[in-house]
Amino acid sequence: VSASYDWTIGGNTVGTSAALTLSPTMASVGDTVTCSVTVEDGYGGSDSSSANVAKPAILDTKIPQLN
Repeated sequence: VSASYDWTIGGNTVGTSAALTLSPTMASVGDTVTCSVTVEDGYGGSDSSSANVAKPAILDTKIPQLN
């Protein structure tokens, strides 16, 4: 059995491994992160599923400025 992964943000692939680490430049607040998995059994059978797994809430990495 083998599995392949496709992580997308806004329809754009951002990763293909079993895990995804988001960086501030990959997504905007409110973007939907989706993981799609396809499993193949080696005998021609396969199945796939996808799920929305995150909506980034805070991605601001700017250092606050005091005036």
